[in-house]
Amino acid sequence: MKVLSLELVGYREWTESLGHDREWRIQSFQHRLAHVLYETFSEVNAFPVPLRYDTYAVLADGIREANLLEALKKVRPFSPTEIRVCKGFARRPVDALFSCVDRLDDFPDERVVVAHYDIDGVTKLDGREALEEITTLRMTLERRAREIGAIPHYFGGDNFGVFATLMDLDELVELVKELRNVKAGIGVGENPREALTKAAEALDYLRRSRVSRWKVLD
Repeated sequence: MKVLSLELVGYREWTESLGHDREWRIQSFQHRLAHVLYETFSEVNAFPVPLRYDTYAVLADGIREANLLEALKKVRPFSPTEIRVCKGFARRPVDALFSCVDRLDDFPDERVVVAHYDIDGVTKLDGREALEEITTLRMTLERRAREIGAIPHYFGGDNFGVFATLMDLDELVELVKELRNVKAGIGVGENPREALTKAAEALDYLRRSRVSRWKVLD
């Protein structure tokens, strides 16, 4: 799998330079940068995942390196610090974060797999119960993602994603079977944006049909 890892160098020092009345400014910046990252990298069919707010993983399979670097060039002016880049390639997405190579184009593209998990009936729960369900699912998915070397992502609300490889497809389906009141649309695509689109389409099908708790769209 190919991943472009972005690290904001000296980020902690920058935040401390803002003074004590800084947290609202930090949060504002983090959301503004995330907006720029999603808008810019979606144009080349990539997808950024925040690992920490000073480190992002850009899922990059199926995308020419030149297009990724051109997108990064557009992002750089919005960062208050230097952005250090690792062009990563490895069998597992998480390993790719720490396996820097000279050129991504020297390595083969792989198909991207993303499972989009969603809690059934969460809107019928009261606020406390919903929060508990969401927190529990988040912890479970993050743990299982670590076990298979995948990258988890919280989409918001009761929606979660796990970015993995084709060899993890059965594991992603088995996980749905183990979970209570959870369904998953699983998308397989030539690039991250296509995989996410198919996952959303599969999830919409499940919400309409209610005949199964998972669907793979390849």
